[in-house]
Amino acid sequence: MNSIFEELKIEVSNFLDWSKSFEHDGNERETGYPYWFRIYTLIGKVLSGYKFFELTPEVKENIFYLLARDNEMEEIAALLSEYPDYIISFAKEGLDYQDYEARWQLAHFIWKYGQTYSEVEGILLRYYKDLDEYVRRRSLLALGYMKSIYAEQLALESWNTALEYQRIAALYVLDEINSTKIDDILKEGEKDHYETVRSNVKTIKERRGNSNVLYGSEGIKNKNGGN
Repeated sequence: MNSIFEELKIEVSNFLDWSKSFEHDGNERETGYPYWFRIYTLIGKVLSGYKFFELTPEVKENIFYLLARDNEMEEIAALLSEYPDYIISFAKEGLDYQDYEARWQLAHFIWKYGQTYSEVEGILLRYYKDLDEYVRRRSLLALGYMKSIYAEQLALESWNTALEYQRIAALYVLDEINSTKIDDILKEGEKDHYETVRSNVKTIKERRGNSNVLYGSEGIKNKNGGN
C-alpha cells in the first residue's frame, strides 16, 4: 500500500484508540483530539498528489470517517472543496454515507461549483431529500447560495413544513434570491409560533431596509432542529 495511504490508516486507528480511552465530555467531543494537524497534512498530500479515481475504497472510507469526525472544524471539507473533482466525487458517493455529519458538510461545500459544474445542482437536490433534517436544511441553503432555479420552490416547501429550523433556512434562502414571495413570508413569520423564527424575520427585515446591516442566521447551524 502507498505509504501516505498507510499513514492515513494509522491516523484513523490512532483517533479510534483516543476516542475509546480518552475521557472527554460531550461538549469537547472530537475537537479535543490533539493530532488533527497530522490528519490535515496527510489529507492535503492525498488531494494534491492523487486523482480521486486512484483512491482505494479503504482510503475513501477513511476520509469519509475523518470528515464526519471533523464536523466542528470543517477543515477536511474545506480542503476537499479546493479540488472540484474531489468535492463533487465525494458528494456523489456520500449521498448514501451512513453518518449525516459527513453528508451535510459535502452539501454545504459543493455549492460554490454550481455555476461551473452542471451536476452539482442535481446532487444538491438529492441531498435536499435526505432523511436527516439538518442535511436537508444545509442543502437548501446551498441551493440558495448558488441561486438555483429550484431554490424558491424548495424554500417555500420547507417553510410549509412548519418545522422551526426549516422555516429559518427558508427565510434566508428567499432573502438570498430576493424572491417575490419574501415580503408575504416575512409578514406571516412575524406571527410565527417560534420566537427564533420571529427573531430572524426581524433581522432580515432590518437588513432589507438597510443594506449596510450585517446579520447572522440564528438557528440555521443548530443541529437539533428535529425531523
